[in-house]
Amino acid sequence: KCQEILNDVLEILQDFPDYHVCITGHSMGGALAALFAFEVSALRHRDTDLIRHPITCVTIASPMIGDNNFRKSFQHIEME
Repeated sequence: KCQEILNDVLEILQDFPDYHVCITGHSMGGALAALFAFEVSALRHRDTDLIRHPITCVTIASPMIGDNNFRKSFQHIEME
């Protein structure tokens, strides 16, 4: 399902390249939102023409996800 949503987002961004992507979630949805935001941000990192603006992710009461390597990767993408 994640890939289907990502494909839909990318299709919309092709039609409306000035749109900003904001991903939100609560509880388990927050964990999924953070993972999806990482995926979209990594894609943006590889191709800034495809996704022009930084990704916004807002989560509430999300469980912790990933390990130390995931955290470092997420922080690296955030800094760019």
